[in-house]
Amino acid sequence: TDPEEMETVTATSNSITLSGLTSNTQYNVFVKSVCSATDQGPWSRMATFRTLCSAATIPWSEGFETLATGSSTSPAPECWALLNANQGTYPYCYVNNTDTYVSEGTQSLYFVSNSAVYAYAILPPFDTPLNQLQISYKCNFESNTSSGYLTLGYMTNFMDESTFVPLYTAERLANKAFSVCEVLLDSVPTSAANARLAFRYGGGPSNNYYAGVDEGSVTMIP
Repeated sequence: TDPEEMETVTATSNSITLSGLTSNTQYNVFVKSVCSATDQGPWSRMATFRTLCSAATIPWSEGFETLATGSSTSPAPECWALLNANQGTYPYCYVNNTDTYVSEGTQSLYFVSNSAVYAYAILPPFDTPLNQLQISYKCNFESNTSSGYLTLGYMTNFMDESTFVPLYTAERLANKAFSVCEVLLDSVPTSAANARLAFRYGGGPSNNYYAGVDEGSVTMIP
């Protein structure tokens, strides 16, 4: 990529807001200092970023079948976000194809616990206020005593775990059996209606215990 052939914008401070970008698109960025037309610094190394996805329409479903499988160092699944996960040590969260944690198809969202740190998997934003919606999903656990706890909630700032508000904690069934979770979101206050749903996983007595989430769907409350 040649920065001389790219569209340029001028910043008069050390930050700038870019407009007119396309959602869910990767952009390459170079920076250089310009003191005058004849006094310019060299281009920096290329940096990349991806813009956020547009709000998903309702009804919405996700079986994780079309998303790329990952690993303990993978970025978030497309249009999702991760917090406190995949930083080189537990906890982890990524799309995986381990049969035990898949309820239908070949892939699911896969969590690995840390007893002291919660991992957050934040769902895409939706085009409808949360308090008009309901969500259903299936989940299972490696152990009904040692695995972490999987809690559905919402975050008013998906980059700040202190804004997580819990709504429902799934039952940890024995023998890796799947729970079917159905949660009405009408209790979400109007002030948080544009927040994002999130799964929080962690706690429990030990590290390195697994959980799976699959077959998620969000629909209007009848």
